[in-house]
Amino acid sequence: DTSGVGGDDSVSHLTTFALLYEGHATGSLIANGVSCEDTAHDIQAELMKLPPLYEVDVSGERSDAGDEGCVWVVTFLSVMGNPEIMKVQAWNSGEYAGPA
Repeated sequence: DTSGVGGDDSVSHLTTFALLYEGHATGSLIANGVSCEDTAHDIQAELMKLPPLYEVDVSGERSDAGDEGCVWVVTFLSVMGNPEIMKVQAWNSGEYAGPA
């Protein structure tokens, strides 16, 4: 959030995050980038670099909450059964903001 202490629902332009899947992590991603669609493309490119994942589809759109946030949907195309839960680590202004 923009307050840095959990005080609002807005996503700071300084927030970055990484996705963790089966012990592997993506590179740093910008949470409030140029557009939700551009960030979805970046998320997809980073996820496809992870050894356990070969094919994913990621879509993104603005949330309905009016908070300038994005909603991303990740579809695993090459994972059979129930995939492991993906985790998020976030940073705001370079400080660890914890899991989302």
